[in-house]
Amino acid sequence: GENGRLGASELSADLASGASGLPERAVVAAAPAAPELIFAETANRLSEHRWRVAADANELSKLALEPGDPNPLLARFEMAQRTGTLSKFAAALTSYYAHAVPTEEALAFIKQVGPVVEAGAGNGYWSALLRARGTEVVAYDSWRGYSYKPEATWTEVRTADASAVAAHGDRTLLLSWPGGDAASTALTNFKGGRLVYVGELQHRGSDIWYSDVMADSRFFSILERDWRLVSKIKTPQLQPSVNDALHYFERKTRVEKLLERHRARTRADSGH
Repeated sequence: GENGRLGASELSADLASGASGLPERAVVAAAPAAPELIFAETANRLSEHRWRVAADANELSKLALEPGDPNPLLARFEMAQRTGTLSKFAAALTSYYAHAVPTEEALAFIKQVGPVVEAGAGNGYWSALLRARGTEVVAYDSWRGYSYKPEATWTEVRTADASAVAAHGDRTLLLSWPGGDAASTALTNFKGGRLVYVGELQHRGSDIWYSDVMADSRFFSILERDWRLVSKIKTPQLQPSVNDALHYFERKTRVEKLLERHRARTRADSGH
C-alpha cells in the first residue's frame, strides 16, 4: 500500500539470476552476487532501507525457489505454510513482496476485467505479475509516508498520488492494501465503473495500524454508498489476524442509489 508497504531496492541472488520469472526490468543488474556481499558494504554506504531489504533477501533465501518460478511470493508462502514457519517469515515476505498474496485465479480474474490502473502500488509486485501475464497496467504510488523511494521496484511504478487515477476512467481500478487515505483519494477521483479491491471489507474503528496499511474509514463509506459487490475470490492469509480477499465491485447506477434511499426511508418510517 502507499503508506504501509516496503519496496525492494535490492533483489536477492536467486531473483537477480532470473529465477523469479518476472519481466526483465524487475531484475536489478547491479545487485551483489550474494547477500553476504551486501552486508559487507552495509556499514560504509548502504542506507537503512537497503540494509533491511538485504536482510529480508537473506532471510527468504532459506525458502529456496524453483528456477523460473512465476510467483515467488506465493511459492514461498506455501513453503513456509507447509513447514510451519509462516510466522517466522511473514514480515520478510510482506516487506520484500506485498501485503497480499496473488494467486493465479486472482491474477486471471483481474486480466479478464482489465486493462488496469493501480493506485498505492508500493513496490509494484501485483502489477509486475499482471504484466507478466499479459495484462495492461498503469501503476502509481506517491511514496508519501515512506522514509525512502525504492531504487528499484518489481516493475515500473509512476510517481504520483492516488488522484492520478482520474485520467484512467476507461480502466479497472486496482487497490491492494492501498494504505491510509490513498484508498479514499483513489475512489473519490476515479471516474470508471469497475473496482478490484484486495483487503478486508470492514474498517477496524480506531486501529491506526490498520488504517495506515489497509484503507481509511472514508474509503469504506464511499464503497458502501457508491459501489456494488459483484464477486469475491479468496486469497492466502499472509497476515493471520487479517481476513483479506479479492473483491470485485461495479459502480451503482443512479437508479440503484435512489431505490436504496427509498428503502432506507421506508424502513425508518416503519420503525425497523
